[in-house]
Amino acid sequence: MATQVSAAAAAGNPNRTLGLFVRQFTVPVDALVTAATDDIECLPILAGETVMDVVIVPLGDMDTGAAALRFDVGDSDDQDQYIVGIDPGTGDGTAFKATVGHGTHYSADNKLVLTASTAAGGTAAAGSVQVIMYVQAD
Repeated sequence: MATQVSAAAAAGNPNRTLGLFVRQFTVPVDALVTAATDDIECLPILAGETVMDVVIVPLGDMDTGAAALRFDVGDSDDQDQYIVGIDPGTGDGTAFKATVGHGTHYSADNKLVLTASTAAGGTAAAGSVQVIMYVQAD
C-alpha cells in the first residue's frame, strides 16, 4: 500500500501548515510603557504567509483615570499596519480587530509588533494584552 504525504507533512515543519491557522500570545505591558513608547514583538510572521486578521484584547485597566495609553499593531516595517491608535479603555475584555492591512502577504520573515505609548502627561498602569493573529500559509 502506497503512503501519500501532504506538502505540510513532507516539509516537516509544524508551523507551516496549509490553510488558515491562529497564533496567539498574551503580552505583558509593564509600567515602563508609562515613560514613552515601547515596541513589543509579539508573534512571528513567516515568509510565505498572509495575515488575514489581527485581534487584540486588553486585559486589566491600564488607563489610570484618563485615556493615556494608546496601542498600534503592525509589523517590523509599519507600526500601524493593522490597528491604529486605539485606547484600551478599562481592559474589560473588549476586542479590537484590525481595520486595515487584511490580506498582507509577506515574502520574508517578519514580526507582529504591538506599540504601546502614552499621551503627553498621561500615566498608564501595567496590564496585559492578548494578541491573536489569523494567518494563511502558501
